[in-house]
Amino acid sequence: MPADRKSLAALPRMSAEADDPLLLIHDAPLHAERLIELVLALRDEVRALRAELDALAATVDRARPVVDVGLLGVFMAATFEFVKGEPWGASDLIADARRAQWRALSTVLDSIAGDSGKPAIALGRWLERRVGIEVDGLRLVRAHRQSKTWCYRIEQAGE
Repeated sequence: MPADRKSLAALPRMSAEADDPLLLIHDAPLHAERLIELVLALRDEVRALRAELDALAATVDRARPVVDVGLLGVFMAATFEFVKGEPWGASDLIADARRAQWRALSTVLDSIAGDSGKPAIALGRWLERRVGIEVDGLRLVRAHRQSKTWCYRIEQAGE
């Protein structure tokens, strides 16, 4: 226990049952000064702990979620084979895969966003959480922004 917390315990108890209330009133300024010193010391302690927590938080990469690498890898391989490295938007990819009846990609897209009412939005959010992740030599990157949505590209990791 720090010394300042011990001094808090050493303060006399102020209660209605005190023997001499005048003594308590007389010592009140002294007690108030000690309490102020303790509060200031605790404030400094809290600031130091916050600084430690901020330093620890900086080492944690919150931007990278735990991802299903298997699903992401299958998605990237199928998409790379389908679009040949060209940029694409989520809604275009879904529509083109269905139109071309590209079974491997359609199956993966259905498992990612098939149950949602708006599969392009669900796919876009899923992709956005996985930008920059590399699986099996392929990496998902943002290509450019078009009409308020991101276009993505699957590139080989060495590019």
